Amino acid sequence: MKAKPSLEDFRTGGADAAPAPAPKSAASAPEAPAPTALVAPPAPVHDDSRDRESKTIRIRRSFAAEIRSRVFHRSLAEGRKVNESDIIDAALDEYFRNHPGK
Repeated sequence: MKAKPSLEDFRTGGADAAPAPAPKSAASAPEAPAPTALVAPPAPVHDDSRDRESKTIRIRRSFAAEIRSRVFHRSLAEGRKVNESDIIDAALDEYFRNHPGK
């Protein structure tokens, strides 16, 4: 029964075509660089107050139209992309500041 070819045989073009690898000697092996101490950079400060969570809600059509309009006008005024989440986030932030919980 014929033996299964090895991956090394496949890479070199077959067992018959490949010359035998030369044994590695200590003189021909490259020297490993001296290990250096790795210092990790300080961890970035993470602001949890800006993390987002996806929510699917139903709102009045008039609110949705007003939000779209304000997104458009704020994007023009600020010169950057403003999205509906930015408007809703600002509105809820103001609401929670003016109506403290328990």
